Amino acid sequence: MLRAAIVAATALASALGACASAPSAPSGAEGGHAVGHLVAPPAGSDVWTWVSGPWAFETSTYFIEGPTGLVVIDTQFLPSEIARAVDAVEARTGKKAALAVVLHANPDKFNGTATLQARGVKVVTSRQVAELIPEVHELRKSWFYARYKPDYPEDAARPEVFGDATTDVEAGGVSVRLHVLGRAAAARTSWRSTAATSSSGTWSRAASTAGSSSGSSTSGGGGSTRSRR
Repeated sequence: MLRAAIVAATALASALGACASAPSAPSGAEGGHAVGHLVAPPAGSDVWTWVSGPWAFETSTYFIEGPTGLVVIDTQFLPSEIARAVDAVEARTGKKAALAVVLHANPDKFNGTATLQARGVKVVTSRQVAELIPEVHELRKSWFYARYKPDYPEDAARPEVFGDATTDVEAGGVSVRLHVLGRAAAARTSWRSTAATSSSGTWSRAASTAGSSSGSSTSGGGGSTRSRR
């Protein structure tokens, strides 16, 4: 069976100021806002990447292509972006999104949750992440809602909780082992981390990329990115 790995980090609300300022609306498609684009897997890989436009912080969402479906990593900052991303990958692969994982409690990871759930996609996260989402949502909503409405969720995301310890989940022919890690300290940052490990070399490389973009693996410390073969 195809094995896949993800790495996820949960930052406390006070440590999530990196996206406090919304970018200026660029010129481009759809109402003057540049939209995202799909990056096909490199040779030998099974991971598609959707990168949103600058208006949505150039956020990456990863799609692990399994034999019968897709596992989605991160749900985008704007609901319209995750809808566009899923449409694009499903059209290219001929497979449906079956499962999504919220990496950590920041809106670029969880804002598209309800959009995926409305399409019948199961969205999961750890208990530690789920407990932080309501507080972070209210803070971020006060920053971003007026600027992005109606393309910004009014209600906090409610992904399903897989637990607070190591859990194996399967979807689309992909088996993912989800781990909840302990705290790790970084400068002015306190992390609660979730990680998943697997034997897939292809996804191990993609997981490292995902970790860097989400803040879970940085030169200054923070959450950890790791995979086992």
